[in-house]
Amino acid sequence: MYFITTKKFFFVYWFNSSSKLNVINFVGKLGINNYKFSFNYYVPYFSYIKNSFFKKEFYFLTFSKKFIGSFFTNISNLVEGVMSGYFRYLELKGVGFKVLYSQNSHSLFFFLGYNHIVSYKLSYSIQVKIRKQYILLFSYNKSVLSYISYQIKSLRFPDVYRGKGILFKEEILKLKPGKQR
Repeated sequence: MYFITTKKFFFVYWFNSSSKLNVINFVGKLGINNYKFSFNYYVPYFSYIKNSFFKKEFYFLTFSKKFIGSFFTNISNLVEGVMSGYFRYLELKGVGFKVLYSQNSHSLFFFLGYNHIVSYKLSYSIQVKIRKQYILLFSYNKSVLSYISYQIKSLRFPDVYRGKGILFKEEILKLKPGKQR
């Protein structure tokens, strides 16, 4: 187990060669993120050398070239998430579209023009603020946040003719023309 500390975050790297599983834990002011990845994908081979000064084995790892970009992108997302977090704005466009938040069940209830109320249970790593037609989602884990925001968007995709539905705030729709008379 290796510990690397700075003033802003605490980085724990745990290497277990017997189970072929690597776990990287990030502890910051917003929470704890861990990243588990399979040893076989990222590290095709490894060698160890005993250092006589420290009386420990040091592993020298070589990463596979095709996974190195995604590995370091995931690591940088985890560090940034623990430090500052991620936001995602969703906008409800349409007459009568509403959203309500229940703190007891940590879920959202949508009125989307259907004849029933659509409920969506959130994970506990997500925090929610609701302002009229806007939903603000906050999380320290980018992958969970993007997954949940796309799940919410799939409840009512934007209509290509009128633009009604659930959109991301920065999303620009190119509407199709209607029937010409």
